[in-house]
Amino acid sequence: MTNLWQLTSEQLGDFRIFRVLRKLGISPRTGLPVEFHALQMPDWVQIVPRTRAGQLVMVEQFRPGVELASLEFPGGIIDRGENDQSAGVRELLEETGYRAERISSIGSVFANPAIQTNRLYTIVAENCEPAGPAQQDDGEDIQVRLVEPEAVPELIRDGTIHHGLVLSAWLLYELWRVQRSASRT
Repeated sequence: MTNLWQLTSEQLGDFRIFRVLRKLGISPRTGLPVEFHALQMPDWVQIVPRTRAGQLVMVEQFRPGVELASLEFPGGIIDRGENDQSAGVRELLEETGYRAERISSIGSVFANPAIQTNRLYTIVAENCEPAGPAQQDDGEDIQVRLVEPEAVPELIRDGTIHHGLVLSAWLLYELWRVQRSASRT
């Protein structure tokens, strides 16, 4: 799909983890001026970590946007100078205290292309083991949960897992797992 929009951007606000942009352009269909707003954010990474026993290392944490606890895969912002894998290794250790023997990038999606500029990368971390205490940020209160992979579909169905980006990571993981199994046969 070709992008025919000619947009200019103006920053309206800077709020530490995102900037608000006003984007002005001309509709290629109507020729009329159009105004959009977007959140400029750094890219994120999400890790699907599995222990040697095959359990998923997940985190439960309070999410202030919806004011609920959320069961998720570990993840966070990719810092300047990091790639998705180095950020994933760092975030896994910081949030859970686990370290992986092997990691693989399995895909990426735009988090919400209607209003956000960033991309979410998903990596798989294999043969994870505890490596020390978690190093959570001041605003984090994270509980580590070990979950059997077979339980995830029901946790999605019953609403325990309700974060859209976790669902995206689960889909990418399942596609990766199936492809990997097929290539071994």
